Amino acid sequence: MSVTIDLGEAQPWIPPDEPRPRRRRFGATGRWVAAALVAVLAAAVPPARAATAPPVLFIEEAAQYVTIGGGRVLVVRYTGEGPHRLEAYSTAGARLWSADLGDGEQLVHADAGIVLLARQLGDAFDLATVSALDARTGTPRWERSGVLLAGLAGPLVVLGDTHNDLVAVDPHGVEVWKLDLPAGDVLALEWGAGATYELTSLSVLDRSGELRDHDLATGAVNHTDHLDLTGLDPTWIQVGGDGRQLAIRSGTTADWVFDRASGRPLWQVPANEHGILRDCGPGRWCRADESGLTAYDARTGDAAWRVDELGLILGRGPATMALGALNWTGEAPPIAAVVDAATGAVRARIDGWHPAAARGDRIVVWHRADGEPIATVGLLNPRTGRIAVLGSGAFWGGTPSCSTEDDLVACTMAGDLTVWRVPPGTPG
Repeated sequence: MSVTIDLGEAQPWIPPDEPRPRRRRFGATGRWVAAALVAVLAAAVPPARAATAPPVLFIEEAAQYVTIGGGRVLVVRYTGEGPHRLEAYSTAGARLWSADLGDGEQLVHADAGIVLLARQLGDAFDLATVSALDARTGTPRWERSGVLLAGLAGPLVVLGDTHNDLVAVDPHGVEVWKLDLPAGDVLALEWGAGATYELTSLSVLDRSGELRDHDLATGAVNHTDHLDLTGLDPTWIQVGGDGRQLAIRSGTTADWVFDRASGRPLWQVPANEHGILRDCGPGRWCRADESGLTAYDARTGDAAWRVDELGLILGRGPATMALGALNWTGEAPPIAAVVDAATGAVRARIDGWHPAAARGDRIVVWHRADGEPIATVGLLNPRTGRIAVLGSGAFWGGTPSCSTEDDLVACTMAGDLTVWRVPPGTPG
């Protein structure tokens, strides 16, 4: 991997007054259509405010993937035959550094300290060579093979392997702690809402019923409970109920919820192949099936409410949940709704918008009218169902790559990259 650092004072990118005409896309008429579509779409959904500021950064052609992390915009650029290139920009649009990626190497995470890349190893499921770059300079820091990225715990990177073992390394690749998990132990890793790799807890259940919570900074056990697993064969677990309950899938037959303090099972529901129990807010467990989402009372297991069509939890407000439709082929269909978390009553329904990315309560969505080459990008407020329209761009099919952090949203569409700053006061 080669790294190039741009020396000298970087100047922020300033968008031209009029975008350059693009081959194979659209001219002045297309731009008028794009503006018209933004106006129409903003009026077709619950009241929203469209962004008026120019983009922070625009890159025309060859942008394949983008992520925002640690105050930087990381872009994977297509370079033709051979390796692609990773480019880092400031949030003001100044180019910071670039690095050539190896064959099959992908960007998986970026924060203020490091950028993580992964290259899959042959046909091994999930196993990869994971490497880290210095986020400020792009300089290589460390590399490990035959692992998968389990998550981030502050400055530590937590990696797993085929033996279900975990190792945490610091930003320089030095091992800080390691857990050797015996065969049969079941691991529960919990991540922050919308932040794919930000770990919030780590627990291990062994065959005797001992449930151990581990400190993410040291790997040490900081809490232990004992569960009565008589007749059960745990294959998956999740901590929930404000840490006081544990959901267990036993073989392929049932999902159980346990009270951790007493160690006793509280209730069970038959297992289904489409979803497992997920903690979905105070007093609730939720589970998707082939036709919707059911919320269960955490104390009794009674079905509290059900919403048809929508089985994907996009985000949560204090008293609401934003739901999207599940598509078992991988792309979320253009349908979403905001429901009351206590009753499941639909407060707002948003048709025609695809979810693209989420972090915390910022949910990026996009829309493209049938037969049109223009995609419109906005932010869905999970409390109200309002969409704040950010902008639009050429888009000829497939799914855009989007990322969001703090007050920035970035999307690649048809090879173009646009980074928008979210207007002050925009909810969500």
